[in-house]
Amino acid sequence: MGEPYGDSAFFLPSAHPDRVWVVDLDRTALVRAVREVTVDGETTVGAVRTPGRQRPLAAVGDGLLFAAAGGVDVWDPATQRVVRHLRVSPSDLGPAHGDVVTACAAACAVLRLIDVETGTARAVHAPSGYRFEPSFAQFSPSNGLLGVAVRGPAGEDAPRRLALVDTAEARAAVVPGSRVPPGYTLVAWSASSEYVFITGGNRSDRRAIVGYRVGTPRAHAIDVRVGDFYDLAAI
Repeated sequence: MGEPYGDSAFFLPSAHPDRVWVVDLDRTALVRAVREVTVDGETTVGAVRTPGRQRPLAAVGDGLLFAAAGGVDVWDPATQRVVRHLRVSPSDLGPAHGDVVTACAAACAVLRLIDVETGTARAVHAPSGYRFEPSFAQFSPSNGLLGVAVRGPAGEDAPRRLALVDTAEARAAVVPGSRVPPGYTLVAWSASSEYVFITGGNRSDRRAIVGYRVGTPRAHAIDVRVGDFYDLAAI
């Protein structure tokens, strides 16, 4: 299909821990191609054009997820065919990890853990009085936990807190001391899965950053001043 590189690009985490998907865009912001590369720059899946030049929602072991009529399609870039269809609204999707994708249900009082291979789902109920906000949730690299922001009954203006979902047990618990103000609420894990961080606040205010070491009694605020930012990563 000729030179795959576009005028801009963004990265999407691969289901493989040492790889990423590169989504190349043209000057109109349509997808020119997607390709999977290792952290060393080796191409593992060559550049292909996506269905309808859509942007992928997430990556799982069997391919990339795309919004489709009546749900979400699992599309295999190697064969360029849809291999599965999930009956879940694209707007309800949260992060994916391996062959598991998350999705809100019951106005986000329930988080579904959907096995893409089988189509089966397990329900995780939010702690009493809380609702999940999985848009910026993140799976830990290695210990089977999902870090996700939750909000209380006051709605959009309520403070956010960090909840940890044990994906093996399908249980969720709020981390004590993890309160942050509403706004840009982001979650990130350290590469070791030992620490998880949550941030909140608006661009015009001081942004709060809270860190939690897994297995300890409570989280702690990190005393640091930062400017505007719109994403969060940890090493």
